[in-house]
Amino acid sequence: MTHTTTRKMVLLVVFALGATACSKSGDTPTQVADKFYDALATGDLETVRKESTPETATLIETLVSKNGQDAFQVPEGRTADGETISGDQAVVRYRNADGSEAAVPLVKLGGAWKVDFHTVIKAASQGNAGIPDPISE
Repeated sequence: MTHTTTRKMVLLVVFALGATACSKSGDTPTQVADKFYDALATGDLETVRKESTPETATLIETLVSKNGQDAFQVPEGRTADGETISGDQAVVRYRNADGSEAAVPLVKLGGAWKVDFHTVIKAASQGNAGIPDPISE
């Protein structure tokens, strides 16, 4: 093997490793929603920001700055009760220990699922009782 061929192979391997390290998250919508909920419950705004759309992160940061971490009451004992994916949109449904249900909308941005929770926050702030489901609307 010549020096040039060896060098090309090394560069190819380095490029392949770099591309793998930079690839987007392969997390499912449910995994992303779980990470988001867990981070919200513990006040981990960095993870909330990472797992959500920019609009969602901005809205949550604004609510926390105005109302403190108590602005969010994440139900304990939640269980994922299914996910629906339609193209670049998804909804993860949860059943909470108290019998209530919740739906978390997600969108795919740059190849990774992100919580698109700003639609729910907007609806709640406007007094709408229902949770919008972007797939069924």
